[in-house]
Amino acid sequence: MLRKFLLVLMIGIIFNICDVSAMDIGKNCYLINNNQLCIAEDEYINLVNLGYSETEIANLSMEEYEENRNLKADLVSKKVSYYYGNMEVDEEEYNEIQEKSNITPFALIETPGKKMTTTISSVNGKYRYKVSVEWKTMPKVRSHDIIAIGLEPTKVQYSTNRTFNMNYCASKTNCTNSNSATFKNTITGLGAVFQLPTDSIMSLNMYLYYDVNKKADKVTSMNAYGDYSHAVKSTTSILANCYNVSNRIILPESIISNYDEINTSVATWTGNW
Repeated sequence: MLRKFLLVLMIGIIFNICDVSAMDIGKNCYLINNNQLCIAEDEYINLVNLGYSETEIANLSMEEYEENRNLKADLVSKKVSYYYGNMEVDEEEYNEIQEKSNITPFALIETPGKKMTTTISSVNGKYRYKVSVEWKTMPKVRSHDIIAIGLEPTKVQYSTNRTFNMNYCASKTNCTNSNSATFKNTITGLGAVFQLPTDSIMSLNMYLYYDVNKKADKVTSMNAYGDYSHAVKSTTSILANCYNVSNRIILPESIISNYDEINTSVATWTGNW
């Protein structure tokens, strides 16, 4: 009885030290993420092929990990766009712009910088559209923002797996995942309205994805139109949900001045489907 107790105690200590789940025993961890998930190398590669960034994989929840870990995917298109305020800049400008923040015109820009990435992945006979937004510096206005991906309705249609997630961190060891959002499905795309955190935070990123089915008999090209509208004035959820999705987020005149306006980030695929 004593030996059995000691064995159970030792196993408990091992789990405590490693802080990984029982199903991970004997598994070769390529990395252990911030939610203590043991992610194997092949799973990591698969997640990258589904459009997940390093930051997103580092903060992936157990539920989403289980839904995606075994999917066999190929990343077939990726578009990365950089912005300061309403201006699209190149990567070099984006990385250097903090040093120029006291120089006109950058000093006049109220909206911090953000990076938007749109991807198309082939997975299980379908395609997945995904858009990610990562903030370079934290936005001052924290209201109801909109993230969306437009599609070409003569070629494809929404299928399944609409997913929104926002991750924000108050410190390196204090991070929160939130999937709270209001979705809007249309024949020309899908979007989500969500509330930015009002806490004091050091990092902020969010993403949206969904799968599409083929609508035309034959598809030889397609575009995924990633877009994001950040509220620069306080806006209610009801007003924010008045938007529409096409090849961009379309805002009604009544609230268009409440949001910034950036170019879409368009991922383009060509092939034979």
